[in-house]
Amino acid sequence: MLDPFMRWMRTLPYTDVTAYRQATLLQTMLLAVAALSFAGSFVTLLAPLPMTERLIVMGIIWTGIPVQLAGIALVRRGRFSAALMLGCIGLLLVISAALLTTGVRSSGAMVYLRPADRVCRVDGSRAPGHGNDCAEQHQRGRHRCA
Repeated sequence: MLDPFMRWMRTLPYTDVTAYRQATLLQTMLLAVAALSFAGSFVTLLAPLPMTERLIVMGIIWTGIPVQLAGIALVRRGRFSAALMLGCIGLLLVISAALLTTGVRSSGAMVYLRPADRVCRVDGSRAPGHGNDCAEQHQRGRHRCA
């Protein structure tokens, strides 16, 4: 049963070895994302959210599955760059829609923000509590703030 599937996965219309390997990797990644999205969407039912938000997130995740499958179809037709763009944009849209729908705090998404006192300003001046040499590093071109 696994042999016909693996044979189907290997038959790609690329003659260049590098392009073939990249297409195989992209096809596998898109298939894995689609399968894990489907299986993982049921985990949202366990989240501490109201049932309507859980179902909305589940529906948003399910809308990403056809996008990933369309990416697989494009890879199999020899349109590698279009499949790559579609897969990446599809993932970004699904994640963005889920975060916009439920919010960052209620969805449990981890967001890492640097404290404002450790960041140099664009004009080269230092933020309060930052080192003294921020403006000098900007002038020398060796900016390593933050």
